[in-house]
Amino acid sequence: MYFFHGPHPWDNRLNIPNGWPREGPKIRKKLLAAFEAETVLSLDVPVPNYAKFLSGRSDFTDQDLLPELIRLQERAKVLRSTDLGLDWVTVGDSHVAAWAPPGSMTAKNDGKTLWGEIRTDFAITRQVLKECPQVRGITMVLGNIDVRFHILRLNADWKWMYDRWKEFGDSLDIEVEYSLPWPVEYENRQLPKLGQYMGQSFYGSRDERADLVVQIRDYMDKKGMLTVSYPEEWLSLDPEEYAKTHMQKYKNVHLMPTRYRRHDQWTVY
Repeated sequence: MYFFHGPHPWDNRLNIPNGWPREGPKIRKKLLAAFEAETVLSLDVPVPNYAKFLSGRSDFTDQDLLPELIRLQERAKVLRSTDLGLDWVTVGDSHVAAWAPPGSMTAKNDGKTLWGEIRTDFAITRQVLKECPQVRGITMVLGNIDVRFHILRLNADWKWMYDRWKEFGDSLDIEVEYSLPWPVEYENRQLPKLGQYMGQSFYGSRDERADLVVQIRDYMDKKGMLTVSYPEEWLSLDPEEYAKTHMQKYKNVHLMPTRYRRHDQWTVY
């Protein structure tokens, strides 16, 4: 049994949108299957203290699950994608799975920004490469959060940021791919507080962010950055239709897995 805990499992809480009475039977069924599994692998992080999180909910009723959850937490083994020993790794924000080529390991860092990596001299990426000396190439996925929240809000010098990113990529003795960010749409889509910054889901208008992405694309091309891009026509789709047909449901800011690079007509140029 593989356990994927979603973003921020360390927040000491469980997001159960419809409450335990409605969601409980479905969650219970999955947990019982996990309890019966001979081997439980916790992906990326140790199993959080779900027994504590659930027992603290006023609507939780299945007390018999708690002892088994504690035993599950104790016996589960952590498995990280970078433990697989493959020759390619995709590193970056929470969208890494979308940009990862087939046969790539992934190192997902929720909330990671391009500016944050520049400010720390690409500390996270350097650490991943240190742990994976066998790789022949890397796909770096950064810039999505910068476009969505920060660049337009702060009138930031994004060209300087992409210059620093290119310089770092040039310093690596392996193949390097860079992701083209996207404007997560659409603006009237309800998002959880976890997906907001300073109480806002977006900064700048949809048109402003889409135009910024086009400028970034042209600048990356001018600088000779090997860019991984979703289909260009996505930028011109009706935003509400795009949200319905391309993004995950339930107030999510991520792509449907069926739209990932390995399934759709993405380009590398």
